[in-house]
Amino acid sequence: MNKFLSLFLLASLMFNPCFSQKKKKQSGVNPLAQKFTETENSYLTGFVLKDMQSGSMVYEHNANKNFVLGSNTKIFTLLGGLHILKDSIASFQYVIKADSLIIWPMGDPTFLHSEFSKQPAFDFLKETSKHIYLAHGRYKGGKFGEKWAWDNYDRDIQTEITDFPIYGNVVSYKILPNGKSNICPDLATMYFAENTTSNGAKRISRLAENNNLRIPANLQSGYFQKIPLTLDPSLQAGLLTDTLLAAGHSTTSVVAIQKANIPAKYSVKYNAKTLNVYKALLKNNESLFGEQLLLNYCASLNKPLSTEAGIQESLKYFTFPKENLSWKDGSGLSPLNMSTPNTIVAALEQINTKVNNPDLMFKIFGGNKTDNIYAQQGGLENTYNTSGYIIGKSGKKYVFSFLNNNVNNPGETKVYVNNLLKFIQENY
Repeated sequence: MNKFLSLFLLASLMFNPCFSQKKKKQSGVNPLAQKFTETENSYLTGFVLKDMQSGSMVYEHNANKNFVLGSNTKIFTLLGGLHILKDSIASFQYVIKADSLIIWPMGDPTFLHSEFSKQPAFDFLKETSKHIYLAHGRYKGGKFGEKWAWDNYDRDIQTEITDFPIYGNVVSYKILPNGKSNICPDLATMYFAENTTSNGAKRISRLAENNNLRIPANLQSGYFQKIPLTLDPSLQAGLLTDTLLAAGHSTTSVVAIQKANIPAKYSVKYNAKTLNVYKALLKNNESLFGEQLLLNYCASLNKPLSTEAGIQESLKYFTFPKENLSWKDGSGLSPLNMSTPNTIVAALEQINTKVNNPDLMFKIFGGNKTDNIYAQQGGLENTYNTSGYIIGKSGKKYVFSFLNNNVNNPGETKVYVNNLLKFIQENY
């Protein structure tokens, strides 16, 4: 009788709803699931976390939904460059004829850029005794990308697209400890622009149609701002002339000429290491590196210079399905850049395979070595996205994409995202 009673009680427990739910809760629920339930009704979230070694999916949430990418678009720009460019970025193609040096710029974003102290391409020009001619006409696109915000023209996140970037296409303005201003390049001194003082302004602004600046009257020591330039061939030639003269080169003025076609025989001058350019692409918020790299891809392949051509050339090397990728620019400023967490993770996996060196890959993505999270992060208005790689406390390496759209408070979302990534790093 006791044996029968024991069996009866065991069967009752097994089929009791409370017992079944408790068992399921203990063993069947992914600890990440609850984290995403918390934001389910607040804004749209997509997430993928994969084990890099086994390729197995750890967790996914809205993995195949499309999201506005923001600066996560740069992941695709990076992948294109890894396949197209050499170990140094091509700055310009050139031909020497008698006493003339004709150069065709290739969209190099590092030429006279303040973050790149070594300038082999400029040094080459500085050492020549030839008359320099700056050929233009290869890039026929607009100054800004598709659907970019029109009122960001004087903010450094949105520099103009051109075949010949110079000084990062910005003016750098800072107030020194002695109260004096330092402007580089100083267009007013070169008679390319005028500066006026404004009592009510809090930041330096630029007129839309030229490089004239309105400068606040009482800027304090330590103030620093970058203001985008509006460029044309004559200004570019003038800036190059003045920089050469300042470097001690006794030369006649650089002359801008309309000459889109390049001879069959030419030489190429290279500038910065591409590894450092890729790091700058992911580190900096401005559009410069992403947009100019796409043009540089075209020039390196002897294709017409355009954003669309740079994208199409890059797509040829992508080994994953691309039907869920809407790619419109190199930096992510266009709200038309859209894709899914799964597609971004596929791109990150291909980057890992192409680089084939985890330490080097993590250097490109930067990140925090303390928590071992290496990612590209940022967004547009009402978005906050981050995608990259995590090394868990277990030593395992993971690839992830975490996309958030329609958020009301990007700052709060950033805190939530960082806390979840820290949770993954500590528990996986």
